[in-house]
Amino acid sequence: MSGRTAAIANVLLVSTLVVPALAALVLPLCRLVVARVVALLACLWTLAASGALLVGHHPARSAVDPWHEVDWAWVAALRLRFHIGVDGISWPLVLLTSLLVACCVFYLIFGVSGDQAEAESQRRIPLLLSLVFALQTAMLGVFMSLDVVLFFVFFELTLAPMYAVIAGWGGPHRRPAAMKFLLYTGLGSLLLAIGVLLLVSAAGTADLTQLSAPGGAGLSHYTQLAVFVLLLLAFAIKAPLWPLHTWLPDAHTQAPTVGSVLLAGVLLKLGSYGLIRLTLPVLPEAARSAAWLLGAAAVAAIVIGALVCLAQTELKRMIAYSSVGHMGFVLLGVASAAAGSEIGLQAALLGNLAHGVITSLLFFLVGSVKDRWGSTELTACVGLAARLPLLAALLCFGAVASFGLPSLAGFWGEAFSMLAAWQQVDVWWRLYATIAAVAAAIVVAYFLRALYYLSKASDHPTDVFPENVPQAPSSTTFSLKTPGGRLAEPLTAGELLAVVPLVLVTLVLGVWPGGILSLSAGAVAAIISGAS
Repeated sequence: MSGRTAAIANVLLVSTLVVPALAALVLPLCRLVVARVVALLACLWTLAASGALLVGHHPARSAVDPWHEVDWAWVAALRLRFHIGVDGISWPLVLLTSLLVACCVFYLIFGVSGDQAEAESQRRIPLLLSLVFALQTAMLGVFMSLDVVLFFVFFELTLAPMYAVIAGWGGPHRRPAAMKFLLYTGLGSLLLAIGVLLLVSAAGTADLTQLSAPGGAGLSHYTQLAVFVLLLLAFAIKAPLWPLHTWLPDAHTQAPTVGSVLLAGVLLKLGSYGLIRLTLPVLPEAARSAAWLLGAAAVAAIVIGALVCLAQTELKRMIAYSSVGHMGFVLLGVASAAAGSEIGLQAALLGNLAHGVITSLLFFLVGSVKDRWGSTELTACVGLAARLPLLAALLCFGAVASFGLPSLAGFWGEAFSMLAAWQQVDVWWRLYATIAAVAAAIVVAYFLRALYYLSKASDHPTDVFPENVPQAPSSTTFSLKTPGGRLAEPLTAGELLAVVPLVLVTLVLGVWPGGILSLSAGAVAAIISGAS
């Protein structure tokens, strides 16, 4: 790469952090019209810059071999550096984050309708947009950090904005849910801080490229185990993995739509990404020793998540619990990778992306249902397909993608994670794969159950919803009202701009998973060879 091209790449790299950070600072000071312009420009620039970082990519030669990187002195006295970059493992998540934030901005800017909603937007939407961009800055910082102390700093910075989003814009029980989120994830951050401190002091460096080199950390087996346990617990809370998942359903249920999207689509990925980026290449001996335990925890999450979803009667809570099971498949891939499987690590990377895209799509759509229908209880959503056919069709698409229909994004990560477990030598891995396959069938069952309610016709619609009976209209047209009281209007421009890109990405990842897998193949091979 020429010097000029490298300089441009470095500008793009830094701007992906600086632009959303500046937007987060400026937006609370803006009126709604100005805030919309600022937010739109900031999200589009960050999305374009994130995509442009693919230019100049190269096959990896080590576990961390950045395509582009910036390495500046940060705290010289402590030998800490502002070291960021992207490679085949981090870049897809950087792009996913920028895409989902752009979708959230479209949803907030163009999805508001009604005089009351517009008045509410005048007061609070700029502040909510500011928190979204603050979250984006912190999450991108985690994915781009090549220094473990910087990784921890950005990891910690995600807590306050998400707490504020849930507590400020959530449902009627938002404050207890936000506090539960803060307590659980704050505990995870404390464990991560202790683990990072122990790692850096034992290794003598915080540079992730050095720590991830073959034998780079040079830590003893027992030191690796101590650090591994601390990091595993921290990332398991964030992911979240059973039984440390209990904060998630309340946070999802009470969060506003954009909060649920960013929580499921990106924030949970900080945990799984941390396992892949820090534990596998830096602590290979400990990861290999604990692989069977990780596999057992993954299978428990898959089964329990599926069974709990089957018992849910509220659509948003069901999708929230489904994340526990889907992230269990990601952990099963990580566990197989710890045991030496390249397919397992590729499954985890692809499952991360698929879950982020599909679950975000579902939360956007459930938010639209809530706005129009007034409820997301399954029994209250009877007749939705007849009144809102496009919304119901998109929900059906998201559901079949989530339960892993072949040719859609959700299929490959789950299939590869089970294949990677089945290919292991020890018999318990085949047991893990078999149990996961049975649980995958339960996933199909609870989504089909939800679709049954959405598509079921009401036996007596005019008795249940008498306001739907037209009363001698004075003109030749009239509008049917939904039970929520809003007109059965089509999806707004903002809602379409939010969901259509996610539908397209779901299709592309399902039909052409090799496009993403080829980018990470070199880094995956380097991680597995170092762990073997």
